[in-house]
Amino acid sequence: MDTMEIDEVNDDIDLISNPIQEFLSSKLRDIRAKNARIESELTKKKALLKEYLNNSPSSDDVKIEKIWKRVCNDFYVIAFKMSNQVKHVPMRVSNILLNWDSSSLITYKLNVFKIDEDNFDVNNGFDEEGIVVLSIEKPNFLKQLLFKIDAVLIYEITGVEYQINIPEFKIESNDFSDVLLELKPTEILNGNYEDLLILYSCYERFYLKGELNSFMQRDIATIFGIDCMFREINLKNNKKMFYIDGISTVLNGGLIEMLTTNENEFQFVVVCKDEEVLLQLLHYFYKNIQGIQILPKTINLELEDDSLTEALRREISIIKKYFSNGKEDKKVHDILEFRNELSEIQYETDCLYALSNNKSE
Repeated sequence: MDTMEIDEVNDDIDLISNPIQEFLSSKLRDIRAKNARIESELTKKKALLKEYLNNSPSSDDVKIEKIWKRVCNDFYVIAFKMSNQVKHVPMRVSNILLNWDSSSLITYKLNVFKIDEDNFDVNNGFDEEGIVVLSIEKPNFLKQLLFKIDAVLIYEITGVEYQINIPEFKIESNDFSDVLLELKPTEILNGNYEDLLILYSCYERFYLKGELNSFMQRDIATIFGIDCMFREINLKNNKKMFYIDGISTVLNGGLIEMLTTNENEFQFVVVCKDEEVLLQLLHYFYKNIQGIQILPKTINLELEDDSLTEALRREISIIKKYFSNGKEDKKVHDILEFRNELSEIQYETDCLYALSNNKSE
């Protein structure tokens, strides 16, 4: 092959290689551009992940700030003030597990209160600050005089479950006669929520609503303070709350919290030892407040004509249903269930009957 032929072949190769080179260069540029975009996205995601890891909850974000102990209503009470360091992410207390050095049965209950600017609400969780109250019924000290107890509190943040260990504590028989562990009326009257929340945890809460006759010229809070001689608790917020003290040994130690007031109607919570004390308190109301009507919150004060009739019909229906099946094969569970169901409707019937009589007078 002569020199001219070789030059023609090289020209043909150059013509072929130039389009390939341009194609490869174009692909390389595309790959580099995609890599740059991917690197930029990865940088952003790393920054977001770092921010998330810095702000995401962990077991170190919830801390026990303070612990105090009291004895109330045959309960040994240990309370924890807790803080949640995760901003704007609520935590929910789900359970508490106890371990004690005895085969004896220990009964306990757990209450959680949300604390917000000197206000507290019964809740199962909180955003920033809350109080967890563990109330343990008085153990049987016949076999041993001291119980050692440790606990694990289980809570959730954003659906993830965590736990925090409660320091070991002891319950001794002489704790229940220790005046240092008793609630102090002066602390309650000064609005010390540490003692107020103990009462809320150890006593029962009854939600009621009432109505004053139109001739009453004073609001119910004034009547509670003057006519009933209840002592108003000094709270920093607008909540109205009264402490029952100096009335009688049965009623003393109870709380009354006003929920709503609307002209002559009002709703409130009675915090007291049990239903028997509540009944005594209701008698005290009727004795000292003229023209007052008080009913459970679930019953409407505006009595319709057929409300009492319908309640009586339901009461009769429950009785008929029970005896129609024959009573010779009734089990204890069936009898108890019948009595509970009947007592509830009887209670409603009695209240409606009393309300009907009052409105007819």
